[in-house]
Amino acid sequence: MSLPSAPAGPYLTDRAKGVTLLMVQAFVSCIVVGMTLPLAFKGVGCGTPCANVVSTAFVVQLWAFAGAFVVSLIAVIALSMKGRESWCVPAVGTVFVLALGIITTIAILTA
Repeated sequence: MSLPSAPAGPYLTDRAKGVTLLMVQAFVSCIVVGMTLPLAFKGVGCGTPCANVVSTAFVVQLWAFAGAFVVSLIAVIALSMKGRESWCVPAVGTVFVLALGIITTIAILTA
């Protein structure tokens, strides 16, 4: 007696792509935060306006990455349950994470 297998086909592979890209988005977010964290310590030695820019940029980056991940997660689940393609949502989330990471790094370095 064998267990029933999951239905194969485009639905299963699309769901796997969505989940895989969601993990890639989380990994890229961690890498970008890890690269920006040493720059955030730059604000400790500079004056108040500089420290405000650095701390605000880093906090915005953290909240935006967490928000982008939650939105991507909910969208992947919702689209997968409807049987639609869901891989594009975490792909856009990853591009957003990279773009915001670049903008935040520039803001911290020019402060």
